[in-house]
Parts: sequence; structure tokens; C-alpha cells
Amino acid sequence: MFLFNNNGSSNCKNLESDRILLRQLKLDDLEAIMAYATDPEATKWLSIGVQTEQQVLQWLIRCLNSNCNPSNTLYWAICLKGSEECIGCIEVSIHKDGPTEDICGVIGYASSSDYWGKGYMPEAAKLVVDFIFFNFSEVCLLKIPVYTPNTASQRVAEKLGFTMASLMKDYAEKNSESFDANIFTLSKADWLEKQKGLQTLGQ
Repeated sequence: MFLFNNNGSSNCKNLESDRILLRQLKLDDLEAIMAYATDPEATKWLSIGVQTEQQVLQWLIRCLNSNCNPSNTLYWAICLKGSEECIGCIEVSIHKDGPTEDICGVIGYASSSDYWGKGYMPEAAKLVVDFIFFNFSEVCLLKIPVYTPNTASQRVAEKLGFTMASLMKDYAEKNSESFDANIFTLSKADWLEKQKGLQTLGQ
């Protein structure tokens, strides 16, 4: 069962906030993605590590195919409002989780280090969280896995209302080194409760 694009059209809609535009990826984004995918600092906490141009191109083509065909993963380019330039990427992958086979989403993101510390990633990720919970009733939980040393990404998750649910030992291996990950989660029930609180404040 594919959650996305099963009606012949893409679910990867443009999403906007005060400062951020999330749009579909395109081949023209290759150069911008290369700028951070080949940067050791920007890829420090990504499982893929530093990439070659060919690897980035293959990844980008997979993303484009996933957005246009039935799949369980969506990918967006992160842009500053008023600009089409890609400063990073964000994705959500949907799967059945655990013995109950509840449908959950896993969010991942990366951006150029030039844009770190400005609050852009929490703003972008909030757009994805709201989009998934609002439009896909099947999804009951969202997760953000974060390598334990990556405190900046942990703060992103916490700003979104995610809480640390578990620690996964040996979550990933990179450059022959094993990394643990904190798994941050946000349930749809908690998200709905937060939306009600925001509506009350706005009245």
C-alpha cells in the first residue's frame, strides 16, 4: 500500500511559512545540493557522509521519481521565501511500525551550514509536520531520529514539540564508526491538542 501519489498526482505540494517555501525538487537543484552534500561540516551528522556529484545526481533522480510515482516518501527543497534557490532538503517516509503496525512517519532534513542557527529548519519541519497530520489521517505518529552528539538537531525536534522516546544503540555506521540515536516522537493526539490550544489563544 502506497500512501502518496496513488491517485495519479503528486502529494508533494508547495508549503509556505513566514520565511520558508517548501517546493518540489527539480534537476536544476543539483548544483545547490552539491554545495552542502560535498561539505564535511554540513554532512557531519548525515548517515550518507560526503557525496560525489554522481551520488547526488542519483539521489536527486530517486527523489524526483518518488515524488511523481506511488511511494511512501516525499521530498521537498527548502527555499527562503522570495527565492527559488534550494538551501536544503527535507523528507518524510511513511511505514508501518511495531507489532501493532501503526502507520508512522520518519522526518529527515539537511541544509547548507551557511543557514544554520537561523531557525529555518524548525520552520521548515513544522510545515511538513502540519501537512502530514492534517492531510493523512492514517499517520498516528511522527519520528525524528537524531545522532546522540547532534545537539542542534535535537533542539530542532524539541522546538517542534517532539519528545525523546527512546535511545537506539548502534543506529547507524559511518566511516567505520557506530552511532547511537535518540528517537524523538510526536503523536497525532499531542499535535491535535496543541492545535486546539493555538486556536484558543487566537480567539
